[in-house]
Amino acid sequence: MRIFIVVLLSALSAACATPGSERSGTASTKEGIAAATQAWRAAYDSRDPQKITGQYAKDAVFWGTSSKTVRATPEAIMEYFVDAKKRPDARVEIIEQHIQIYGDVAINTGL
Repeated sequence: MRIFIVVLLSALSAACATPGSERSGTASTKEGIAAATQAWRAAYDSRDPQKITGQYAKDAVFWGTSSKTVRATPEAIMEYFVDAKKRPDARVEIIEQHIQIYGDVAINTGL
């Protein structure tokens, strides 16, 4: 489960970065990345596929931990999360984050 969270947080950080976010001064800071991670956690915990998918950039490429395929469209990503309501007890707990920013790419790993 811990590996799942680390991979998920890494994918989230990379996928949530949107063009122009570095100009806004929010998503390009460690605080902005932490806030984006918390927003994704809240969306995931809502069990709403639309809210979860809305956390990803339109051009995100996603390979879920239980997916047999890479998903490169918002529709395909939503399809991955469509059964989220069937797992009402699945939740994300973020204990620690190690955020690194390399230009316009951020990696958020941790536990």
